[in-house]
Amino acid sequence: MNVEKREHTRVKVSVPLELTPEGSKTPLRMETADLSVRGCYIETLFTLPLGTQVQGVLQAGKSTLLTTGKVVTRDPNVGNGIEFTGMADKDRETLRQFIDAVVAQQKKNIPPQDQS
Repeated sequence: MNVEKREHTRVKVSVPLELTPEGSKTPLRMETADLSVRGCYIETLFTLPLGTQVQGVLQAGKSTLLTTGKVVTRDPNVGNGIEFTGMADKDRETLRQFIDAVVAQQKKNIPPQDQS
């Protein structure tokens, strides 16, 4: 049995994300595959190397959140895991509230279990 031992809730949600790798002036525009207050996973064919530092701009609902981060997982031709290493407390709280709202909405959309 594969049990996740994550400290923070992670949700499958697609939100716009702009990442600028260190040493680059050109942002990469993409969307998250999943998201938590500590990081996200992005699906991309052109993955970033492990340890790459990034500046991020995340669109969570109507809020624009700024973060710094680093690449912590790399799945070639699939995607990257990004750990958020720096985010203002206000932005982190906004992100937490956004994730809580997504979780609540996803629970409403789960069909009831078969009652047979």
